[in-house]
Amino acid sequence: GAKRFFHQRVREGVKSPSSPNPSLKGGELRAIAIGLLAVLVVVFFSNLDGMGQFLRNLADASGSNFSSAIPGLETLVRGIIGFGKALGGTPIREFNYWDVSRVIPATINEFPYWSFLFADLHPHMIGIPFTVLFLAVSFGQFQVQSSKFNVLGEQSAVSSQQSVNNQLPISNYQSHSSLFIIHYSLFTAFVLGALAIINTWDLPTYLGLAVAAFGLSRYRAGRNLWRTAGDMVIFGAAVLAGAMILYRPFFANYHALSVGLGVVKDKIPLDQFFKLWGFFLLVIFSWLWLELRRPRTRFAPLRLVSLGLRRWNVLPHLLEIARPRVSPSPAAKNVLTALGLAFGAAAVLALFRFDSIAVILPALAVAALLLFRQETSPAQAFVELLMFTGLLLLLGVQIFFLRDFLGGGDYYRMNTYFKFFIQVWTLFGIAAAVTLPVLWERSAEWRWGWRAIWRATVAVMIFSSLVFFVLGTRARLNNRFPGAQPPRNTLDGMAYMTVGQFSWENVTYDLHFDYDAIKWMQENIHGTPIIAEAKIGYYREWGMRVAAYTGLPSVLGGLHQSEQHFPQELGQRDGLVNQFWFATDPGRTLDLMDELGIEYVYFGQIERTLYGEQSQARFDALVQSGEMEVVYRNERTVIYRRVKAD
Repeated sequence: GAKRFFHQRVREGVKSPSSPNPSLKGGELRAIAIGLLAVLVVVFFSNLDGMGQFLRNLADASGSNFSSAIPGLETLVRGIIGFGKALGGTPIREFNYWDVSRVIPATINEFPYWSFLFADLHPHMIGIPFTVLFLAVSFGQFQVQSSKFNVLGEQSAVSSQQSVNNQLPISNYQSHSSLFIIHYSLFTAFVLGALAIINTWDLPTYLGLAVAAFGLSRYRAGRNLWRTAGDMVIFGAAVLAGAMILYRPFFANYHALSVGLGVVKDKIPLDQFFKLWGFFLLVIFSWLWLELRRPRTRFAPLRLVSLGLRRWNVLPHLLEIARPRVSPSPAAKNVLTALGLAFGAAAVLALFRFDSIAVILPALAVAALLLFRQETSPAQAFVELLMFTGLLLLLGVQIFFLRDFLGGGDYYRMNTYFKFFIQVWTLFGIAAAVTLPVLWERSAEWRWGWRAIWRATVAVMIFSSLVFFVLGTRARLNNRFPGAQPPRNTLDGMAYMTVGQFSWENVTYDLHFDYDAIKWMQENIHGTPIIAEAKIGYYREWGMRVAAYTGLPSVLGGLHQSEQHFPQELGQRDGLVNQFWFATDPGRTLDLMDELGIEYVYFGQIERTLYGEQSQARFDALVQSGEMEVVYRNERTVIYRRVKAD
């Protein structure tokens, strides 16, 4: 039975992984193109404030006195005038790449390309490919389970005769369904656990999405809502437990620093909200609107709403029009009531200036309503689930924030927006990449005026989303390397050090000395011995550069350990490390090295500036006594190694 099922899948277009040079059909080429578009949108797009800043810089150079109360019109007109003057040689203020990631005051609004460009190896950036893998796993499960039969082998809307015609025996599917769900649950737990240890903020979002996808697939396969809800609880508990068991060493020692939820007290102004999400909202709202007008479903509430939108001019007679076509059940009436309450709540929120929440809430209600359709393809339903999840996150973070070490100040919601906005960016980016080509094709059926306006708006949005890629990249490189430019078109992440300089506290450091020393360490040090380097910050002071480029563990860095550990955990080790660097007695230095497990000491330009020549002198004394040895030396860098008795 399994063999017949496999061959049937091959005949339906799922090729064997070992098949040599499979031919690319039109549908497959389209899928590849959409995949590349998703890469472009998720990885290389920016928010719209990149274009906004460019226009503001042009407007400042225009010298125009034009003013308008219409939002954005004044900047646009002045920007056009400034662009003409810039072509004539008028200087334009330098583009500020940093401000684009700080649109909402006292928060972080990074997007993937900004993080890549800043070269900040944060968990939110490392987790992106694992996020895509998790979504692929969830979609694979969703596509199989919501197709012809549910996981218990119960037949869905497809008839037995159809299953016979497709050569997919019910009994064979039943015999393998339990095994499939076990395998899928284990793989989901495996990937989810990896996400949790890479970026713990991802755990609730993607666990929730996996559970929702599982439940939706059961519902689409014909299972009733109450049994589906019970299955979702069991599935979610099993996946979470599996992830914690598979990654038990991490979870057994992990201590979360957050202390629960808090209520957000600040609003996101509508202009800031659209700067961040304008392109995605244009695509997603367009999709929801068109699907709501032409739902192509037997689901009664959707048909009623669609009828109301298309026959709004006879709305008072809606029931008379609808009665011959649909017969609303009590459940349908409840759904319509909930939808009406969502739109009513949005109107009330708008009156109290909760504008961005008022924009999200109706769209969230429509996205939820569309998920009840069983006639759509699994791919479309899954994409709409991504939209729903992203909208739900955008709504949630404007009401609640996760308390952390910043909970008592102006930056109380900084990490909540930072972490969850990246998740929304990925979800929206994939959904927009899949639906935009379809929308573009469907727009050919519109009246020419609406078609021209919509397509022009999309084109402007795409162009605006790529402005940062050009201007921000150049500004970041000029900021980081104001003198000699590093080699380009290389995958060597250290190449900039061959020509770069670094200035801190009125001292300039030539990076090529560190480059030579670190290259030696990469080639000659094996295993994971602990190293000691300057205990200073990373962003402006260039601390932790040895650990970052060798992958070797540092005894204590200067990055985020104060955020990720409780003070009492950090304080004791911090004191020992300070003693190590400032101790003058060679014997005490050896004791501290043994206690902290230090095998290598990196003493370069920064260490000499921070700790002085006297600090290096004790290491030289230990070399003379045979307790340490010099394993590498250049003009400004020395690497010492602890010599241990056999």
